[in-house]
Amino acid sequence: MLSLLLWVCSELKPRVLSVNQTLITVNELIREIRFEIEDIVLGLDLLPARGYGEEALEASAKATEAQQRAEAAETRVQVIVDELPEDQRRVNQIPLDIQAANRDVRDAHSQVTTTL
Repeated sequence: MLSLLLWVCSELKPRVLSVNQTLITVNELIREIRFEIEDIVLGLDLLPARGYGEEALEASAKATEAQQRAEAAETRVQVIVDELPEDQRRVNQIPLDIQAANRDVRDAHSQVTTTL
């Protein structure tokens, strides 16, 4: 039981740390994509009302695609962020579970020793 709890602790903590680093990276990418979208939108605003038709449509399609990618990434990040408190709670609970298991082992050992 104790070895299982130690294994779970050693497995969850690196995962939580890895997820945190991934979140930082994804948030940076989202920020970069948003800046790129703003640049595209500013560029579109500079286009004349009539003219550059195909170029404007292509730029608009790229801006829309970039925005959709940013929104999809943000959704994926939010799912991870939503799971972090529960993962952190589990990581924090592991030492308490280990203490309880150790106490149970000591109590059982004490009962066996007293019985003998």
